Order: sequence, then structure tokens, then C-alpha cells
Amino acid sequence: MSLFYSQQLSLLAPITAVLAVFILWSAIQLVVKIRRGGANRPPLVPYIFPWVGSAIAIGKDADAFYKQAREQHGDTFAVHVAGSKFVYTTSVPLIAAVYKNPKTFRFNPVPEKIVSVFGMSRPAVNGGWMESTFYPSHVKMLSAPNVGAFMDTLGRHGLNIVAGMADSMSGAPFTQMSLEDLIIPTVFQIISATMFGKEFPAMSIFDLFKEYDKDFPLLVAEMPKIFTRNSHSMQAKLIEVFSEYLSNPSKEEQAKKVLAVYTAGMTDSTPKWTHRDVAAALLGEFWGPQANITWAIYWILAFPLHEPNGLIPIVQELDHARAEWLQAHPTDDLLNDPEALLEFLTGAHLPLFEAHFAESLRLTSSRFSARKVAAGGATLGGYDLLEGEMVICAGRYVHLNDDIYPDATSFKPERFLTTDGRFNKKEAQKPFLAFGGGVSQCQGRHFATRACRIIVAQLLMHFDIRLDPGKPSSGVQVDLLRVGTGVLHPKTPSHVLVSRRKLMQG
Repeated sequence: MSLFYSQQLSLLAPITAVLAVFILWSAIQLVVKIRRGGANRPPLVPYIFPWVGSAIAIGKDADAFYKQAREQHGDTFAVHVAGSKFVYTTSVPLIAAVYKNPKTFRFNPVPEKIVSVFGMSRPAVNGGWMESTFYPSHVKMLSAPNVGAFMDTLGRHGLNIVAGMADSMSGAPFTQMSLEDLIIPTVFQIISATMFGKEFPAMSIFDLFKEYDKDFPLLVAEMPKIFTRNSHSMQAKLIEVFSEYLSNPSKEEQAKKVLAVYTAGMTDSTPKWTHRDVAAALLGEFWGPQANITWAIYWILAFPLHEPNGLIPIVQELDHARAEWLQAHPTDDLLNDPEALLEFLTGAHLPLFEAHFAESLRLTSSRFSARKVAAGGATLGGYDLLEGEMVICAGRYVHLNDDIYPDATSFKPERFLTTDGRFNKKEAQKPFLAFGGGVSQCQGRHFATRACRIIVAQLLMHFDIRLDPGKPSSGVQVDLLRVGTGVLHPKTPSHVLVSRRKLMQG
């Protein structure tokens, strides 16, 4: 009998030992979770390689990665990338909760990344003046009441540049080029002249800026310098250009206003900004519209170009509105008078354009709004978050949610139109986060929205643009390597035929 019990105990011993280890391990994990801020933490998307985390999967196809993460883990999940962990949310109510609670989810208007991304010094970034004085001044400069003066300047420079291009094409039936070569240098010049004066050497730094901007996501991710050596080299050269501009600035009124906001740092900040700090900050001012407005205008034209009717419906709408305006204002010269054109466009009824603008931004904007969890931690979607954790409001994956926008990955501007062709304000009031939200909404959104309307109108009044039937087309494809840093770029070119429109005044 005793032998029987001893045999049973000998069999139970290893089972008991394993059970004890399991219980101990579970207890340790529970303690660790509690000490880290609660037992209910956001699920972490699995990864294989330490430090790298999910970076490779995101780089391969960011949209597919975040879609799968949402399907497997819900609207809120954690992602480990390049040595850092971020908590993402794609839920509209949770994003709204983050935006509405700035004391719990802290927005930093002056992130440390400015040092690596634009080359400012740490004392200038962390001195306090940038957040307390510069940031509010910059917001005021680009506010809705003040952006009108910029549009007057943009309209004037835009007319000169676009009309000059049209004149250069007057002798040829059409010109073969890529849509990118038509749009990007043109808008680049217009924005440069608007912000920094017509003397600014925009085209002499065009290729330099493209090279810098190409690897911009690596700078944002603060990747090791072995990966960003070329970007930092281009950054240094661009800072030198702005340093030279600072020594001999434009005398145009709007350019002086822009510069004054920055040069105040050389006198009012503690510690005072250096000449190089101002030049680096001006690079940041330059990058924002050049990396986003240029490509927003590209997409407004690229998507419909690949539709069966091309740009014809938008052009017809613009021509109809123009004809109606000239009936009421027969002396206006909308082709050569920028003030008359701006007055016309301010009141013009262009629902199809508005729908194309909204739909193209919905599909190509990728702005992520970041917030840091304040002292004491927080709860989001039932999960416990730790003090200092970064929460990313991923607006792009709201836009690509089929439950909000049916057939979300397809270009359907009609979703923003009523059955009788009016711009559908109710549809437009759906969650639309192209410019972010809350206190971190893009400061330049008023500038960008109006600039797109003006420049697209100028282009369509001067040029006939259509797809080149002699070139292969793979449709519209976006490059997802820039997800999270603004408006996406195209993955493949769109080849077009461009000719000057024979549009007579009146």
C-alpha cells in the first residue's frame, strides 16, 4: 500500500513542480503588469526582431499592417518600432476623447524631433519661447482671418508662373510629360514666391529639396545616422540656403511677415536663437507646404485623370461658373487679373471640385496626431496607459474604414455629392482627419485649402491636360513609405499630354 502511494507521489511531483512554476510565472507577470500601470494593457502586435519590431512589416505595406492589426486586436493596439512602443487608436470616439482631454493626453507643439528633422539646436527648441510665443504667433499668422493676404500674393505669383508656362507651350500642339513634372515644380515655385518672395532661388534648390524630402520619414523616425547621412547632408545645404536668404531677405510684404515671426527668436527668446536656428526653422516653414500642398494638388488632378471622362467634368464646372461670373461682371479679366480671379473663386459654386478635393485628401492624407500620456496614466478604450506613453491617433485608418466610408479604398468623389449634384455637407461631416484634430490641427489648413482651389483653377484655365494614350498606365498607386508624415506621394508616374487652352476672355 505504501509502495502504491509512493509511486503516485513520484508521478505527482513533477506535475506539481510544473504547476508551481506556472503559478509563480503568472504571478510575476501579473505583478509586472500592475506595476506597469494595470493588468489590462493594449495588445502588442507580435514581432520577430528586437528593436526593429514591426518596422519591416510597416515598410512593406503600412495599410495592410494597420488593417490586420485592427482586425486582430481591435481599434486600440500597441506597436513596437525601432526601439520605441506606440499605442495606436483608429476609433473615432476614442480619437475624439483624446482630442477633448488635453490635460490627460498632452500635445507638444514643439517636439524634440525638430532637432533631427530640421536641424535646430536643442537650446532653441527646449528654451520655452518656441512654445510660449513662437507657436501662438505662427498659428495667428496662418489663421483664417489673416490668410487672405497670403492668397492675394499667391494668386499674383501663381498667375505669372502659370501664364508664363502656358506662353512657352503656345507653339506646340501638345507636350508629353509626367503629371509630376507639370505640377510639382510649378506649385513649388508658387509657394516659394508666396512665402519668401519672387527672388527666392526656388528652382536652384528644387532637386536638393526633393533629395532631402525623399528620406524625410527616416528623419522623423530618428533612425541611426548610418541611415540618414544623406538626408542630414541635404538638410545642412538647405539650411545654408536659408541662412543666405536671412542675410538678404525679400522686401515683399508677406515674406517680411513670415520672416518677422522667426527672427523674433533672435531677440526675444532665452536663450536667443542663433542665425542658424532661424535658418533651420525657416526650412521647417518651407517644408510644410512644399511637402503637402504640392502633392495635394497633384492628387486632385491625378485621380480624375484616370477616370473615363478625365478632367472634363471639373473643367466644365469651372468654365460654367466662370461664364456666369462674367455675365454679371463683364469687365473682369479672370485670365490676367489675380484680384478678379480671387474674388470669383471666393464665391464660385464648385461642388465637383470640392468633392474631388475631399475624396483625394481622404485617400492620400496620412497625418498621425501624437499625444503623450500625462502624469498618473490614463485609460483609453478600457486599456491602462502609462505616464509618458505615446498615443497615435491614426486618422488615415479612419478614412479607410469601410464601416465609415463604404468601399473605402476606391476613389468615389460622388460620395461627397447629393443626388442633384450639390456638395453633401452631411457626408463631409463624417470623420475627416486630413488635417488632424484638436489643438494639433494643421496650422496651415486654411492656407492649404484656399491655395489648392486657386492653383488648380489657374492650371485648368490655362492648360488642357489628359492622359497620354501612348504611354502605359498602371492607374493610381500611392507610395506608403511616407505614411504618418503628411500627404503621400505616387508610387508610379502618370504620363500626360499638355497643351495651352484656347480660352478667350469673355
